Amino acid sequence: MNGEYDRLRQLLLEQERDRMDALQDSVGKATARFERVPDLLAEDIEASLRAGKRSRLANVLSEASADSLEIAVRRRPQAVVQAVYPIIGPAIRRSLSDALRQMADDLDRALSDTFSPRALLWRWEAWRSGTPYAQVMLRHTARYQVEHLFLIAPESGLLLGHLTASGLPALDADAVAGMFTAIHQFVRDSVTVDEEGGGIGSATVGGYRLAVSEGPGARLVAFVRGVPSSDFGMRLDELNEELHARYGAQLGEAESVGIAGAGLLEQPQLDDLNSRWATQQGGTRPQRRKYMWAALTLAALALLVYAALGWRWSSQVGAIERHLSATPGLVVSKLDDGERGRLRIEGLMDPLASDPRTWLAQHYPRVEVEMRTRPFVSLEPQLVQRRVAQTLRLPEAAVKAPDTKGVIRLTGSVPFPDWYRARATPLSTPGVIGIDYDGLSYPQKTQIDAAIASIQSLELSFLSGTVTPDAGWERALAEMGQKLQALERIGATSSIAFHIQAAGLTDEPGTLDQNRGLRQQRAEWLASRLAAQLHRPSTMTVNQDAAFALPQNASTRAAVVTVVPYPAPVQR
Repeated sequence: MNGEYDRLRQLLLEQERDRMDALQDSVGKATARFERVPDLLAEDIEASLRAGKRSRLANVLSEASADSLEIAVRRRPQAVVQAVYPIIGPAIRRSLSDALRQMADDLDRALSDTFSPRALLWRWEAWRSGTPYAQVMLRHTARYQVEHLFLIAPESGLLLGHLTASGLPALDADAVAGMFTAIHQFVRDSVTVDEEGGGIGSATVGGYRLAVSEGPGARLVAFVRGVPSSDFGMRLDELNEELHARYGAQLGEAESVGIAGAGLLEQPQLDDLNSRWATQQGGTRPQRRKYMWAALTLAALALLVYAALGWRWSSQVGAIERHLSATPGLVVSKLDDGERGRLRIEGLMDPLASDPRTWLAQHYPRVEVEMRTRPFVSLEPQLVQRRVAQTLRLPEAAVKAPDTKGVIRLTGSVPFPDWYRARATPLSTPGVIGIDYDGLSYPQKTQIDAAIASIQSLELSFLSGTVTPDAGWERALAEMGQKLQALERIGATSSIAFHIQAAGLTDEPGTLDQNRGLRQQRAEWLASRLAAQLHRPSTMTVNQDAAFALPQNASTRAAVVTVVPYPAPVQR
């Protein structure tokens, strides 16, 4: 019975037992694989380090570590500070110490060489040769040479690299490296209180000055003859950092396997340290120097352009000031040119003076002008001439400047209406004493003056004490009428009409009343007969003033005429 029950159970549970066995075997394999995870991770990291490439695991771990560190800094900043304090404290102290020492050296050198005769001589040399003063100073002061350069393992004293300047005898580099390491450790163990950063930083051995750069994988020691520049220690540290970045793993392997003279130093590195014009910040200084010279060049160009623009503006202001000073009728009391391209002018200006803004707009259109002037009457000859011409309404060319006596002379030929108006206009201009009209004429003036003189020379005689004309009066009256008509024809071509006045003349005999009556009657007799021969717009009148004038030694018994031209009225 039991046998059948077991057989039945085997038949029913056989597949389940196989499945359970397979599952147990899979769990065992997975457990064994999980136990090898640390070894697999270590092997992957070691393989990536040997190949010099970062694996996927390294990338993931670096990102995770960075995120974890960021979270730790945010959540527990004090714990992070306490953890990194032993490392960052000495680094900060050493950085500050190096910076202060370099600043002190630079300040001491600057103060000692600024006003010394040697510095003045160097400045003269820089000015004469066109070389920057800094280069001349370095040429005379930075005379040093790194004769030996050692790369030493920090703990074992194993020589990892050695370079010697050309032309120098060889040294027992291994012995020097071992001896220096022993002395360095002795100083660190015996003298230095803080083991971190302790030991020899610099020393003087005979004619050499030792400069030491400490690194986690190697110590770089330079034997320098002479006085190095203040940035030499920084450049030595940068070279050490470059060696660690390039040969970090090899430095550790060389020390562990005890390979002496691994030759990790290269000759260009020593040459760079010996470079007289080496920069203060490694390979970045030449670029910075380029930028500095470019900035200085731009500043010099900007200064040159500024000076050129200033000189140009000063020249323009000088030319403008000379023109304003030479402008008649303008007195400048203030000329403000403080703002380039803008002028503020204050002063006095005659209303008839030429506006200087017109000249400025033509010659200096980019100059903005602000003028504040008060009017005044200028007595400059050119302005007096212009004022007279404006008052008489004559062209300026017809008016001459006043002479030393203040007399204005009119010259030239103008239309008859202008000539007539000029003579008829009263003038009271400051600076003018009188006006000379003799030089001013109009078209046909000579012919008209001659005709008027001929007419005014004629006279019609009367018998003594009567209004009866003397014999031959018909011929004299006809001649006078003919000449008046001829004069009218000449004037008509130039729109000139004539005022004709008749005047009577008497001799001495007779009373005043008798003679006054005779003069009036004789003038009226002549006027009545000539008026019939004239044409409009010429006029004929009796000269009343002549009738009432007192005769003085007069012996003429006649009637005469005077002729005055005037502009003929415009016919509408």
